Order: sequence, then C-alpha cells, then structure tokens
Amino acid sequence: MTRTIIVLLAAAATLGGCAGTAPDVRAVWHGSEKAAGVTPEEMRARGVEHFRAGRYGMAINAFQAAIDAGEAGVETLNGLGASYDRIGRHDLAERAYRRALKLEPQSAQTLNNIGFSYLMRGRVDVAAAFLMDAEAQAPDSLAVAVNLQAAQDALQGETERKTARAEPAAAPVAERVAMPLMRIERRTPSVQHLVTYRDQGRAAVIRIGVQPAEERAVSVAALPPPPQPPRSPAAPEKPLAAQPSGAPVIEVSNGAGRNGLAARTRDWLRAEGIAVQRLTNADHFNHLETTIYFRAPWRELAARLADLMPVGVALRQQDDLRSGVRLELGADFLRHDDGQTVITKEKSNAVSG
Repeated sequence: MTRTIIVLLAAAATLGGCAGTAPDVRAVWHGSEKAAGVTPEEMRARGVEHFRAGRYGMAINAFQAAIDAGEAGVETLNGLGASYDRIGRHDLAERAYRRALKLEPQSAQTLNNIGFSYLMRGRVDVAAAFLMDAEAQAPDSLAVAVNLQAAQDALQGETERKTARAEPAAAPVAERVAMPLMRIERRTPSVQHLVTYRDQGRAAVIRIGVQPAEERAVSVAALPPPPQPPRSPAAPEKPLAAQPSGAPVIEVSNGAGRNGLAARTRDWLRAEGIAVQRLTNADHFNHLETTIYFRAPWRELAARLADLMPVGVALRQQDDLRSGVRLELGADFLRHDDGQTVITKEKSNAVSG
C-alpha cells in the first residue's frame, strides 16, 4: 500500500492537529526582500523550507508574499493552506484550498489536503468524500491511502457508537442461587433429622438416632438425589490468528541514540504524508543500519515507506510486531539529522522548490 507517489504537503499528520485559536496571520511583503530582488518563486521556496522545519507562521508569510507577487499556483496555495492547518486556522486553510480547486479541480494534492483538513476538524464524513476523490485521481498515493483509511475507520467507529446507543439495554439476567442439598435439624437431645431436598417443595427426612459414643446406627430413608444433567466435554479453544484491522499502526524507533531522533523523523514523515502513531526506543542504541520491520499484511506499505527513506533500508517481515510497520533508525540515518530537523533528499515533498 516502487511507484510514483503524488507528493502532498499536509497529508497525514496525527489527527489531533494543533489545538487552540491562533491569531489571524497575514503575510507582509518585506521591502528589504523585494529590494534585494527576491522573486516570487524564491519566496515560495522559502515557504517550503519553513514548512519542513515546522516554522508555520514564517511559511504563511512566505507563501502569501509569493501569492501577492503573482505566484498563485496550485502548489503555492496548497502550501499556504497546509501551513494554516498546522496552526489551527482551518477556515483560512480551506479558503486557500478552494482557490486551488478552482485552478485545478482534479488535483489529487488539493483534494487530499482539504480532506485531511476536515479530518483534523472531526468532519470525517466530508473528509472521506474528498479523500475518495483524491484516491480516484492518485490510486498509488501512500499519503492518500493512509488518510482515507483513517477517515473510514473513524466513520466506522461513529456508526458503531450510534448503533450501541440505539440498541435497548439487555434485560438483567436472574442470578442463579445454589440451594443446599441437605440440612440437619435437631429434634431432641438424642435425635437429629437430616433433611435432603429434591426441589423447592419436597423433602425427604433421614432419621439419625444418637447411640452411645462407641456405636452410632444411622437409618436412611431418603429419596434419591436429583439427577445431574450430563456434561458435554468442552470444545478445545482454537487459537485466533492475528488479523489486522483498520489502518496500520506505524512506529518509529530510535536505534541510534541521538536525543529526539524519532520525534524529528515523525515530524518529517508527517510532512511527507505518513501518520506515525507510536515512538519508541530500540532495544539498544548501537544499530548501524536503518531497518523496516512489518507484518505480512502491510508488506506493500513497508516497501513504499522504504522508498521515501533517504538511506537504503532492509525490509524484514516479523508477524509478532505490536505495530503494523516499525521503522528502526540506525546510525546511517544520523547524517540526515542536524539535531533540529530531518534533512532528506528531494524526493516526495508537497511543494517543489
């Protein structure tokens, strides 16, 4: 889930997005930049650079400046919309995406990004509609596939919750109380009665005559005990095969030991359109090579993730993984990390710079 991937800027970040209300950021064309001969294309490239580094406010300024100078193409508008999404201004993001759709109604990039924007807002029904349109235009896009699966899983969860609320509560099951099979009643100091039960209304009495200590005679005139229902042997439990359900969990594991390496890689993958749900440390920090482990159903997703990586990676199937796909970063990946951002080859970014 290696082919050409249509590059998307804001594709599949975690669904939480950025909370809170951000100020209305409006770009300003700085006179010094204009005087220095900064072209609209160069300003758009600056926007791409700021976005990759997580400087979304500065990215907004750069993209808007490029648009004001006449560079109002689909790529620039998507960059502006994606940056607004990242600071929680989904209203301004949608305005930019709608302008891009007017220019190119079948743009998979724009359809994906606006679908993801609705996914961040919890409008999963609208998100799924846009993402299905994006998939029709780019059926081989990893970013679109991951986002669409997330939207469909969210829709299914909503349907199940509504069904559960609509179903009447199950009637309480009467608790079965075990009744004693017998009891002893003392009638006189020397005579006791042993009373046994066949059902709630009938009983048989056994007379026990108390004899001297060295000898006790017991006469029994009891009804036979109630028949016990036959017990069928329990069928042996069949082991359940592990089956994937919903979107795969993608894990990034730090196997090189540099502080924050997994988190920075997650942020880079978000910008590439890959949603990472889990960050871990590897069993040790002396892994030399980057490796992708995967469960069998997610082999194609692992291969496409490997295609995004700036280093050669080994693919290894491991069906007892907790995650669907696990990216274990080795020492060979460190040259692409400067301690602040992940620096990768120009391969699959949303905005060409």
